[in-house]
Amino acid sequence: MVSLIISLTICFILIFTFIRADIWKIIVLFLDRGARNKRKKSQSLVDWFIYRNFVEVIPRSFLIWYYSNLVFYFITLIITIFMAYLDFSDELMRLPSLCYLFASCIPLFIVYLLWYDKKTRRINPGKMFKKK
Repeated sequence: MVSLIISLTICFILIFTFIRADIWKIIVLFLDRGARNKRKKSQSLVDWFIYRNFVEVIPRSFLIWYYSNLVFYFITLIITIFMAYLDFSDELMRLPSLCYLFASCIPLFIVYLLWYDKKTRRINPGKMFKKK
C-alpha cells in the first residue's frame, strides 16, 4: 500500500509540474517580461499556487484543468487509503490510481497534440492561442 501511495504521489508531482509548465508557457505568450516580473514581485506562496496574479491571462479551461487535477489527486489518495484500511486486494487498490493517471494524462496528451507545430517540431502554445 505504501508503494502505491508513493507511486501515486510521484505521478501527481510529475503531472502537476507539466500542467504548471503549460500554464507558464501561456503566461509567457501573453505577457512581456516586465509585466510578468511586476506580477511575480508581489506574489506569496498561496498566490503562486493558485495563480491569483495571472487569472485574467490564463484561459479558464486551463485553470479548471489545474484545479480539478489537484482535487482528483486528493480524492484518489483518500480512496486508496480507505481501500487499504478495509483490506481490499492489490488489484482493486490500483484501480483509483489508474483512473487518476488516465484522467490526468489524456488532457495533457491532447494539449500537446493541439500545440504541436510540424514545421518546427516543437510544442507551440501560440498555435492555439492568439495574442490580444
